[in-house]
Amino acid sequence: MRRVIRRVIKPEMFRCPACHHNSVIIDINKREGKADIRCLECGLHEVLEVDPEEEDIDVYTRFYDAYYE
Repeated sequence: MRRVIRRVIKPEMFRCPACHHNSVIIDINKREGKADIRCLECGLHEVLEVDPEEEDIDVYTRFYDAYYE
């Protein structure tokens, strides 16, 4: 008998600049060139334009900086 081990992939969570919870998720749609950033705790929401080579951390950094500007 074979054992199958399945790995559960949890989305990476980032710290929200508004409520300071680790509850920000980022969904990048590379085809449309947009990233949807949403805090699951306080509801902060932003849509940013992204380059195809940008990763979640790059988008989060721009989002965080824009919040404090």
